[in-house]
Amino acid sequence: MVEKILVRYVPWMLHVEGRELCELCFFVKNEPGGLLRALEVLAKYHVNILSTSGYSHASWKYAPIILFIDVSNLSEKEFSSLVNELERVTGSKVRYKKSTVKGFIIDELSFPMYVAPNIRALMLSEEVVENMLKGLYEKYGDVAASILYNFAFGGGKALTEKMLKRLEGIELENIVAELLKFPQATGWCKVEIEDLDLAAPKASLKLFSSFECEALKFRRKPSSHLIRGYLSGVFTAVLKKQYRFVEVKCTAVGDPYCKLVLERT
Repeated sequence: MVEKILVRYVPWMLHVEGRELCELCFFVKNEPGGLLRALEVLAKYHVNILSTSGYSHASWKYAPIILFIDVSNLSEKEFSSLVNELERVTGSKVRYKKSTVKGFIIDELSFPMYVAPNIRALMLSEEVVENMLKGLYEKYGDVAASILYNFAFGGGKALTEKMLKRLEGIELENIVAELLKFPQATGWCKVEIEDLDLAAPKASLKLFSSFECEALKFRRKPSSHLIRGYLSGVFTAVLKKQYRFVEVKCTAVGDPYCKLVLERT
């Protein structure tokens, strides 16, 4: 049974019809209350915050903050006063960009995107990726399954090798359990460990709400090739031998979830 989890929003664009939107970027001191002091300034001017993004490594003195805000009720003078006060309170230069299309704004003050220091990320909507997958199958047929598997295998293997070096000294099964959270954290699917024994080795995983298989239901065939390739790469890096997952259940053929079982190649 999949536990109830919170939906996470990572907006890089907003559409709020009829409103004047603005993106703000600034830094706050990496200390308790640093962000709170900045937010108190926005509350003072009765500004509604529509999106908040921030990150602070323990070794950093300052943390970058990116906000989307609604400035519909502020005059130009009030907005200027808000920016000046925010700069005074944070000790940081405040960069901002108001929407040029009323009610619609896309992030343009931050680039590139990272999920952690030195780990750059890309963000694509589910609709875009789904149509990429469909286009691949329409062009190459079942050959696309092999392309997707090998495409993801290399990525899973490389990321895992990097994380194994970074987390050296931690028990291997604990590292694997954390790496299996990656698909959920990045929006691919939720992975549930049914069986895991690295000494044997053996593994059985259940996948819930897989975007890949939802997109490929029209095939009426097992379709977890992208995620299967990624996870096969993870276990190959961990076990230092060639392993792969085979799919024994799939939502694309009507099963309630997808199920992957590890085997030696």
